[in-house]
Amino acid sequence: MPNLPAVGVFVLGVLTVQVLILSLNLLYWRRRRLGVVEPDFALTFPNHSSANLAPPSPLSASDPTCHSERSEESRNNLTPLSPLSASREGGEPSSPSPFTERGQGGEVKPAASGEGAWVRVTENLTLLPPSPEKRGGSADGSPSPCSGEKGQGVEGFSQIALSLLIPARNERENLPRLIESLAPQLARPDVELWVCDDGSDDGTTEWLAQNAERLGVRWFRSAPRPDGWVGKNWACYQLATRACGEWLVFLDADLVACEDFLPALLRSLSHSDAQLVSAIPTFTPSSIWVGFVKLLVPFSVFSLLPLALAENHPHRAFAFANGQLIGFRRCDYARWLPHFFVRSAVLEDVALAQLVKTHRGKVTLYDARPYLQVSMYRNYADASQGFAKNAVAICRNVPMTLLVAGLLVLVYGYPIGALLLSGGQAVWAWLAATLSVAIFGMSARVVGMRFGWGLLYLLSIAVGLTVLIRSVWWYTRGTVIWKGRVYRVRSNE
Repeated sequence: MPNLPAVGVFVLGVLTVQVLILSLNLLYWRRRRLGVVEPDFALTFPNHSSANLAPPSPLSASDPTCHSERSEESRNNLTPLSPLSASREGGEPSSPSPFTERGQGGEVKPAASGEGAWVRVTENLTLLPPSPEKRGGSADGSPSPCSGEKGQGVEGFSQIALSLLIPARNERENLPRLIESLAPQLARPDVELWVCDDGSDDGTTEWLAQNAERLGVRWFRSAPRPDGWVGKNWACYQLATRACGEWLVFLDADLVACEDFLPALLRSLSHSDAQLVSAIPTFTPSSIWVGFVKLLVPFSVFSLLPLALAENHPHRAFAFANGQLIGFRRCDYARWLPHFFVRSAVLEDVALAQLVKTHRGKVTLYDARPYLQVSMYRNYADASQGFAKNAVAICRNVPMTLLVAGLLVLVYGYPIGALLLSGGQAVWAWLAATLSVAIFGMSARVVGMRFGWGLLYLLSIAVGLTVLIRSVWWYTRGTVIWKGRVYRVRSNE
């Protein structure tokens, strides 16, 4: 290519690396289908294995047989999580403990300072039986969560393999679709479904009150949110205290499940040795402009982050999870209290993956396109606000976000400018544009969208730049807005 400018060399180099990463990820992704059990082919790195997990923190539960190697006896001896909270040793309490602590001889008793007291934990937490007065089922007085047909009290709870946990705030349009798609699969005795109504005012509460029992769902209204907690994290933390399953799987309310979703999920979980599992569904944008925003997700993940490193490398820089579906083994959750430690994170899914990597745990990502669909965001305004909430956190800080914005303009905008200025004679720019279409088109296919979205990649870049600018503004002023709530953030998140 004669007279190739230095900028052209840089642009083509970046695009070539992205194509290479994306191609390797597509090959890797083919063996990550939910419900398909493949031979272990993961890369291994030093100081990273299930047997080399970090010791429990002062806020974790002592369970040496917690992971996939634990014995059948230990599985049968699990008990429901108590809704304990804790503070970092030596610091001020950070979350109200609703209620119980372990007394002399191991009995369960009210916290010494009474209901709602702060409990400072300086030893390992243990898994406690439920406090009957606090574990009383749902908002309409249904039975205790670990009693009844799906288990006989604490002793029988181990019959439940999976707890599906849905935090919901103002999800009247979405939640019925998800629950009704799951309801035919809830007849099996090894699955339970809980919903936390997080202060909804759009009819979600009323719909749950009228339909939850009919659909086999247990639900409750969220307790008041403590200072410093993001609403979703607080709702998930409360859901975990009520769950009885061996696996706790948190689902976003804007998903829709296909009829074979639960068997596929259980099949994958039963063979998993991971401490955190996550999955990516089929994206179904509600409009073309929402689609341009959503296309940025697979583009930024699959063309920039090698999935093998995201799953297996212990460094936090490679952490990734998709908040639409995140699962923990119950005992791992008790060891690490993940939502407590990421309580202030607006980008909680990546923060959870970082926490797991800090403990030298393993993350597994699944392709759930055949089994789950997601239609997040009703309109462009919601999509722009939702992505702006997370953009600076994804880029780590404001300066890095501005650098990313500049690189997007340079790598994807400059070749188009070169084509216009050269009258279409810049061959390298044609090659750059072709590679850009391929990158965005293949990224779209990874989440079930059409390859043709790649032809309009410049619109996605333009939308992405407006989102980045909005996010920089929010983080610079120190607050973000989401679902009617204002959260404090730092520009160096």
